[in-house]
Amino acid sequence: MSEEQQQQQQQQPAEETELKCVGLMEYNEYVASEEKNTNALFHITAPKYQGEEGERGSLDLVTVVDVSGSMGGSKLEMAITTMEFLIDNLSSKDRLGLVTYDSGVYTNFELLKMDGDGKRTAHAAAEQLRAGSCTNLSGGLFQGMSLMDNRSADSKASVSSVLLMTDGEANEGIMGQELIDGTSAKFQRNGQDYTLYTFGYGASHNETLLKNLSEVGGGMYYFIENNDMIAESFGDVLGGLLSVVGQNMKLTIEAVNGAKITKVHTKRSNTISDDKTNASVNIGDIQAEEERDILLAVTLPAVDDKNIDSSQQVEAEEGEGEGGDVKVYFKAKLSYVNAITMEFASIDTAISVSRPTAENLSAEVHREEEVARQVNRVHAANAMTFAMKEAQAGNFDSARGTINDCLEELGDDDESNDGQDDFSFALRNDLKKCMEGLQSQATYNSVGKYNLASKAQAHYFQRSNVSAPMEDMMMQPSSYSTSSRGLFASKASSARKAKQTPHQQMVPQQQQQQQRQMFYQQQQSPQQQFQQQQQQQQQQQ
Repeated sequence: MSEEQQQQQQQQPAEETELKCVGLMEYNEYVASEEKNTNALFHITAPKYQGEEGERGSLDLVTVVDVSGSMGGSKLEMAITTMEFLIDNLSSKDRLGLVTYDSGVYTNFELLKMDGDGKRTAHAAAEQLRAGSCTNLSGGLFQGMSLMDNRSADSKASVSSVLLMTDGEANEGIMGQELIDGTSAKFQRNGQDYTLYTFGYGASHNETLLKNLSEVGGGMYYFIENNDMIAESFGDVLGGLLSVVGQNMKLTIEAVNGAKITKVHTKRSNTISDDKTNASVNIGDIQAEEERDILLAVTLPAVDDKNIDSSQQVEAEEGEGEGGDVKVYFKAKLSYVNAITMEFASIDTAISVSRPTAENLSAEVHREEEVARQVNRVHAANAMTFAMKEAQAGNFDSARGTINDCLEELGDDDESNDGQDDFSFALRNDLKKCMEGLQSQATYNSVGKYNLASKAQAHYFQRSNVSAPMEDMMMQPSSYSTSSRGLFASKASSARKAKQTPHQQMVPQQQQQQQRQMFYQQQQSPQQQFQQQQQQQQQQQ
């Protein structure tokens, strides 16, 4: 460990940089004599964001920018503004590289230290960006990845990422599944020590390609509906990258006392042993204030004296499990690299549950709220994915029915958020937003398919990929927003507005006011809407 890292470790209290991991069963008690198919959860939490003055790891960032002909005008102007924002908000411990592509591929500058000289060079290069011809997306992406792959081991930052931007379909170079496979092979060949985030502008890009590329690269896909969302989206990403606290997270789980692991409900890389007693999940990185939930489908055995290992029994807490033992069924280890101290760390945890006889089952048997939320999260993400497949096949009735069935199964259709926790309320709103994009082929093609892809991914991976003007982010924040992401999205919004003319600011403000009015109307009951219409008519008279 370097002298600088040792100083960081001494300055930063351990509890401010360490992760936490706890385990829960879906219910607090299970009848001993019955085999039970149920769910178990390992809940991982990151420490609070310490602010811009807090210690953080260094960052290597490569931006890969589409400068094809369709990027001309306001799109390219906003891309330049976004580049300038990134340059201004990196410090001398960080490095930035820029690759652009149209028919050709250009390395505008390799990884530069963002000190005074580096920032001046980067600003000058960004200001020279001009729109060109076609879209050789694969060439741009592979060149950006090469800047990362060619780093020497001792020069690599503690956090690294490639940001890929495009507004259209690739029409030169490698395309489609071949590009996804090639990107995956490049990561595997060179070692995946950086992430890949993708940004699709407007209604002409290939959302499936960009989503799949981001998942291969351990990042996220952002759908940018209009130019005013570009800056905030990159602010959201930068805020996350500057707050990474854990990397290379891996959870290994052992089932004991006859329990079995039948499925891991995740899209992350995972394995389950043939005898269903061991599982592992590669979780990737985690940013300050984020959470990760590994939901398992499990089977608890019927209990008798023959299949209980006495070494795995624990004493019941007071008032718990009268007439039955509390037994450990799952033991887990979370291993990771602390991105601030750059030291390896691990956490051991276990899940135990009371197994009383039927006669002694407690009157206070209850479902754990956190497990219920994660079951709903996975169910909603699966529903969005299935609805997208049905819509792609033209089966819009089935797609809408899938989303509607999920909404009904989630229950509590109170549109005012009364009686719902914030996460459940936001989950229902995301499902409703997806439903809006399934009303016709036209709405699906314009926004529906992009919203379904991005929102399903956000819920699968529990990470923000929100792209909206700052005012709308505040009105309806992502379930996975963090303080750091909000801070840098706000700074990016201010930078965007500073570059706009008064007229350019006025038009999106009018659009946002209309969108906010529609949002509030959606939250009202029919009676409230009728009363508001009556009041408006009286005011007009």
